[in-house]
Amino acid sequence: MNLDKLLQPEQYPLYLDVASININVRPYTHGDTKAFLELVDDYKRKKKGGMQKLFIAQRNLLDNAILPTATGEKPIQAKDLHRADYVKLLVFLKNITHGEQTPIQFRCSNPKCENEAKQRHIETFPFDFQDCVLQNKERNEIVEYTMQDNTNVKIKMKPYNFSILIDNADIFEAEVPSIEILSKFHASFINEIKINDEEVEDMSTATKIKILTNMVPKYKKSIVEYIDKEPMWKWNRKWECPVCDAKNEATLESISDFFL
Repeated sequence: MNLDKLLQPEQYPLYLDVASININVRPYTHGDTKAFLELVDDYKRKKKGGMQKLFIAQRNLLDNAILPTATGEKPIQAKDLHRADYVKLLVFLKNITHGEQTPIQFRCSNPKCENEAKQRHIETFPFDFQDCVLQNKERNEIVEYTMQDNTNVKIKMKPYNFSILIDNADIFEAEVPSIEILSKFHASFINEIKINDEEVEDMSTATKIKILTNMVPKYKKSIVEYIDKEPMWKWNRKWECPVCDAKNEATLESISDFFL
């Protein structure tokens, strides 16, 4: 009887802010993380395609951690997690698995700062997700503009979910993403297009990329701004360097920032 209790996973409640649902999750086990850590090592060696493998492994980890409801169905699949919910869940699972918050470090922004080790001072902060603020939760999913000849264009956008991250993992690997990589990434967010209220039937990736490639920059800017303003968590702390008195601002606001 006692062994059965030991083998049953612990359950922790978590609220996903963008999806607006409550879920129950379990911590990672040693077996869950072994293969994932091998992929992390692979990614650190910068093998091509490593980031996509890492995202797929994370998707599998998250799917295993999300527990089914009383009906036997899971309230959400990892691939459908919005990026903000994905980040919150990722940090939460790490905390309940290891039992502690991960401290974060920031280097003084003053290039002339020099401590006893002849280096710029590094400040360490405790990180608590409760200190984060969700930016832009309420947003309009329609991007609309009118061309010079009064042609009205309405583009219904997709939310920035985990499946988009997986499909566009190469954008995180490239030091300077190519136009092709960026166009594919932007096209991933287009759900449907209406021109003067007539729906474009061919919504293949190739067609969406072609439309974006031929789009006037001032119109494409609205699509890029939609993506940039998708809901995301932000952690911010202002601090003064104890070595050189420089005023600094520490911020976490992109997905990679939260890979603590």
